Amino acid sequence: MKGSTHLASGVLAAAVCTTLNVQEGSELALAAGIIIGSVLPDIDKSSSLIGRHVPIIPILLKHRGVSHSLLFAALFLPFAPAVTAGCIIHLVLDMMNPAGVNLLWPWGKKFRLPIRGKSGGWMDRLMGSVMWALALLLVACICFGVEIPGLPKTSVLL
Repeated sequence: MKGSTHLASGVLAAAVCTTLNVQEGSELALAAGIIIGSVLPDIDKSSSLIGRHVPIIPILLKHRGVSHSLLFAALFLPFAPAVTAGCIIHLVLDMMNPAGVNLLWPWGKKFRLPIRGKSGGWMDRLMGSVMWALALLLVACICFGVEIPGLPKTSVLL
């Protein structure tokens, strides 16, 4: 998946968790952690935000290697569980790529989901668009205190 799709997944997950008051009183930290985690595994790409500014990282790390593993995600669990959650969201999306993900690195087995699409392909663009639309709608509801049937009324502005 493209970086924008991963970012959309993080923003959507953060908005959902904020709406559900998953971590009341720490909504900003929770949202930031999930969003950061949703893009963090791609530090191994030279075109990623971190990879562009710290070019040694993509040289040292093979793409979809250790940073795309459950081990990498688990590193953040003790001190930043929201980052772990974001990383796992990233891994699930990348499991839709035909190349798969090496979840149990260093074991070489690649894991894939039955629904597959190329990075930047029609499915990636569709999923990204839908996630951005839902995320922006949910963020607007949160900001303006719009009640969503079946969910608690929340607002960061009211």
